[in-house]
Amino acid sequence: MSPTSADHPLDAVSSTAQKDGSVYPLLPTEEERNRLYVLNVILLNALGDIQMHAPVDLSKTGAAVLESGTGPGFWLIDLAKVTPVEVELVGIDISASFFPAPETIPPNLTFKQMSIASLPTEWTNKFTLVHQRFLFAAMRFSEWVTAIGNIYNVLQPGGWFQLFEIDDWISTGPMLKSFSLSQENLVKAWGGEGLFPHGYIAWKKMMEDVGFVNIRITFPETPVGKWAGKAGEGHQQNVVTLLKGTKSDILRRGGLGIVNDAEEYDRWAAGVQKEIEEGDTKPGARWVMICAQKPVDNLREKE
Repeated sequence: MSPTSADHPLDAVSSTAQKDGSVYPLLPTEEERNRLYVLNVILLNALGDIQMHAPVDLSKTGAAVLESGTGPGFWLIDLAKVTPVEVELVGIDISASFFPAPETIPPNLTFKQMSIASLPTEWTNKFTLVHQRFLFAAMRFSEWVTAIGNIYNVLQPGGWFQLFEIDDWISTGPMLKSFSLSQENLVKAWGGEGLFPHGYIAWKKMMEDVGFVNIRITFPETPVGKWAGKAGEGHQQNVVTLLKGTKSDILRRGGLGIVNDAEEYDRWAAGVQKEIEEGDTKPGARWVMICAQKPVDNLREKE
């Protein structure tokens, strides 16, 4: 990827007014698919090559897994390699742009264009595990409340929800700190107040409110920058793609207190990349994984 600089300006390619009604700022380009693939590899490695961290048993008859906001389906495809073929795997997304070709996926895996806000009634109590990640900037606060309630409803009694999102950037210098602030301000502008940084506080409360129990929270960390080798370089690419993808939204909103115009944005973005690349502060990302269980006796449905 070419260096981000004033000589290589970032194109304004994002749009807050997606055709599907979402606020997700990054369009379904090949560059975005590559970003998601790199993130999938980095995080799978960081998590010990384990897809499921909730204590579920997929060897039982009727086991089924749902991934909400599946995108290209990388997580599900990896999971299919290590689970019995009898397990039903379903990926849903509001957009089908990234769905893999049907002939490339295993027979027990299906993808459906569908919003988490409107799941079929026949899915009630269906899934053993629901997985969701990378959507902190894709839904407004109220939409998160709806999504977590719907996830609860489609889980089997005793089933688990596994949520994975970024918590914050860590060991930041001034430029990466301003990048973190730009993300926070942009999420607020979309209607996601409280979702970045430290969105786990809001998500945990939402989970408790709908009846989830045994809520477990962990904070994996990954390095960012070429100084950290292949994994850090891949995550640096992720930041550069985010800088490119959110440029037009930030400028459309007056720069969100970070910049004033496109030229200043390009200089600022180049400074963010330079700081990450040099790695003087050893920057990184802190993620949050929340695993929460639907009660076996399903008290909420008895009320």
